[in-house]
Amino acid sequence: MKTFRQCIKRIAKQWEKLVNWWRNYDIKEKTQILLVLFSCFSFIAIVVLGCIQGCQTRKGLKITNSTLELSRTDLRAYVVITKLIPLNLKVGERINIPYEINNVGKSPAINVSVVSRFKIYKDTSEISAEYVWIQRYFNRHKEQGFVMGVSNPIQRNPLSDSVFNIKDSILFLKKTQNMFLLTAIRYNDIFGEPHNTVSCYIYQSPGNIIFPYTNYNRMD
Repeated sequence: MKTFRQCIKRIAKQWEKLVNWWRNYDIKEKTQILLVLFSCFSFIAIVVLGCIQGCQTRKGLKITNSTLELSRTDLRAYVVITKLIPLNLKVGERINIPYEINNVGKSPAINVSVVSRFKIYKDTSEISAEYVWIQRYFNRHKEQGFVMGVSNPIQRNPLSDSVFNIKDSILFLKKTQNMFLLTAIRYNDIFGEPHNTVSCYIYQSPGNIIFPYTNYNRMD
């Protein structure tokens, strides 16, 4: 009887520790923790089902790599640009190209880093040069990124180094030159696999027309 009471006390003590640990997190952090747990349990469930199916088909407990890959592909994070906001250019002010990114997958994205480059350009070779700059930036900077939950959009508001001058205004409004936004998103999924999303959009005036430049739009 004494041993049983001691066991109950230990369980109660551990439960109290768990409750106190849970209280330290806010609603957003709790949601992300639950999403990670849900994704992990879902992945385990798929593995178990694969084992059962393997037994039923007399293939033993061996699960094929394709089954695991499909489950990971279905449950992983996908971080992309989901919204482009029209330009509001003003002479004498720095250029601001706001856009929105979102995780449209089924589990959180980890160590998310975002880099954007944009400018008024004469030809597409300048886009290629900026893409090389982004690659070098990621190679130099290995610092920890942020965690992004599922369906939790974040607006980015990158500012240019220089101001939008009268010459830029004339060239842009006359469509002699256009503006591009080149964005690279780097992140890991909950399985530890790295991913990259590269997006490029061209802005034309007048009318604030935005269209993708497919040469630099890709996701892995």
